[in-house]
Amino acid sequence: MISRLCDLVHHQRRTLLLVWLCLLVAAVPLSLHQTDHLSAGNYIIPGSQSAFVDAEMKRLFPDSKRAELAVLVWPRKGAQHSAIEKGIERVQLAIEGMPGIRLTKRVKEVALFSADLGEPIILPLQASISEDQAQNVAETLHRRIGSSAASGEVELHLLGEGALWAGLDGALKKEVSSAEDLGFPLLLVVLIVVFGSMIAAALPIALAALAITVSGALIFLLSLVTELSIFVTSTASLFGLGVAIDYSLIILTRVRQEIRSGHTMRDAIQIALTTSGRTVIVSGLTVIAALLGTLVMPNATLHSMVLGAVLVVAVAVVASVTVLPAVIAALGPDRVSGRWSRVSPGRLRKVARKGIWDRWIEMVTRRPLLVTASVAAVLLVLASPTLWMRTSTGALRQLSAKNETRIGFMEAEKVVGPGTLGPVMVLLSARRTASHAELMQALSRTRSFARGLPDVHATGSTYFSKDTQHAILEVIPTVDAESPAAKGLVQTMRTRLPLMLRGIPVSATIGGTSAIQHDAEQQIFGSIWKFMAVLLAISYVVLLVVLRSFVIPIKAIVMNLLSVGAGLGVLVAIFQWGILDSLLHYRSPGSLDSLTPPIVIAFVFGLSMDYEIFLVTRIRERWQVSGDPQRAVREALVASAGAISSAALILVCALGVFVAVGGSSVKEIGVGIAVAIAVDATLIRLALVPATMEILGEWNWWWPAQIEAVLQAPRKWMAARRGLKTPA
Repeated sequence: MISRLCDLVHHQRRTLLLVWLCLLVAAVPLSLHQTDHLSAGNYIIPGSQSAFVDAEMKRLFPDSKRAELAVLVWPRKGAQHSAIEKGIERVQLAIEGMPGIRLTKRVKEVALFSADLGEPIILPLQASISEDQAQNVAETLHRRIGSSAASGEVELHLLGEGALWAGLDGALKKEVSSAEDLGFPLLLVVLIVVFGSMIAAALPIALAALAITVSGALIFLLSLVTELSIFVTSTASLFGLGVAIDYSLIILTRVRQEIRSGHTMRDAIQIALTTSGRTVIVSGLTVIAALLGTLVMPNATLHSMVLGAVLVVAVAVVASVTVLPAVIAALGPDRVSGRWSRVSPGRLRKVARKGIWDRWIEMVTRRPLLVTASVAAVLLVLASPTLWMRTSTGALRQLSAKNETRIGFMEAEKVVGPGTLGPVMVLLSARRTASHAELMQALSRTRSFARGLPDVHATGSTYFSKDTQHAILEVIPTVDAESPAAKGLVQTMRTRLPLMLRGIPVSATIGGTSAIQHDAEQQIFGSIWKFMAVLLAISYVVLLVVLRSFVIPIKAIVMNLLSVGAGLGVLVAIFQWGILDSLLHYRSPGSLDSLTPPIVIAFVFGLSMDYEIFLVTRIRERWQVSGDPQRAVREALVASAGAISSAALILVCALGVFVAVGGSSVKEIGVGIAVAIAVDATLIRLALVPATMEILGEWNWWWPAQIEAVLQAPRKWMAARRGLKTPA
């Protein structure tokens, strides 16, 4: 396959570039609309109690599943009643002509009467649309009402689940746009410093822009036929900016090294594709396989995030081994090589012997046991906070404290209480043998039981199904629906309520926002071991086949676990314990988002495979030539250390941009991956790997001939079918 790629780049370069150009032109308009059909995050877990309640409410209580939208009219200090009345009128004007939603005459009259009091007013809107449609309606209504900052004496804020997800969608769009606007120039500067050439530095940036644009178009097309979460765009941009630059940097660096060694452009590209190109392909497939391993967790939002990452990684891999070599070939050696002139291989070895990396590897291999023990101790200390990790799920916590939507919800909680906006829903279902009187008895017991719980403010409305065999009771907590206390209330009710209803032929099921998030957290936490098992198995098999070693894959997996542990440990310290809150003027949420650990683990494992394969294949190349394990490690590290450290630096810078401008969940993912990659590219690849390879010596390459014969069997069979000689 690699040889065909080389021929394609050499003989069909113009055709290849034209195809990609046409693809880019077609993708741009679609990418600009990739968020048009994205929906709110879906945390409902199939088979859970909350999923059952949600489905039953749609089936038995259709009115209760209509969207709940409202507008908070919040007068600023000193506001006159006339300003409040104008705010109410502006809401009325904004709603006019919008299908499926209206402000009733009675609600408006009551609100105008209350304007004289100068107090905040909540205007409930009558909706005939579902919660799934409420997000688009809320976005339109928000544009019509305008920013609350422009409201003069009165602020207007949208309330309701649809309004919350619309606000989060808008925040994510701004974050992605800001990250890309800030990230591309910053990374261009870093790449210019690394390469010493404006043209060479622009190539990875252009490839990243290409990957993000094409994947954005694919996201748009997929959103037309399936439901995708709003988180898919931010994940695709975050992964695309990092991975595309990382992959292109590896290939471009190898091309420049081969040109410096005196090879022609064609030979340099062929060598780069055969070595670094193969690494990129294997790494990309490993990243994709690691991400797909999250499918063992049945969470729709997580699957959407994974889909965005998979698409952009796949596009980045294909572009890196096709369009990038074609552009490099078209530019020529002088433009690509930049400040690095051509020198002989002997001169390169002389320079390398005097370089910083050669002195570093001598220091590491002189006392490998001490280095191994020291680095392992540091990594275990960094990873230790993961023992106290707590996770949570929610939309409101992902918005910044200054976000208009979050401000509206916080102010509304002061008016009606935090639990009113997200009640716990208790579904009572009478069995066939039960009478309506027994259902009412169960309802009475449930109401009395709920009122006696410490975190319950009151019991709210009750709904009955048409067949009078089912009832829904709203339980209003004293805390907001996304808080740990609200989720603890759900667990308490699920445990104790069935005991309270013993002897009555009525079953009780708990649902609502708090229950949905509680079930999502429990499901992710409970199934992460399955994900890890799949991930470790995939990683081991890939490295086993690629590196032809039993020992190195085991070492790589252990080291990857250490780097992932370090990243998650730092996340706990920053976002759960808040150790940097005073320094960064940031208020930590007190827990990690439930989706953060699997995303960080999958991405770091995939990228760590990239660095592992890139470094160890270089070591294997030198070992096969010299037969000296120690010399092979030294020469390979001298040749690869600069590329690995530069790739990691650029990736950390790209992630740092998202950390700077992103919301809570994006910050967590960015910090976790950045720390893990920084640790992996420094302490692990440049210290732990050479130290352990020094200790094990030739045992690193233990590979029974019988296993090689099994792996070569398919190639022999294909060669025999084609009448070719079996490759050695």
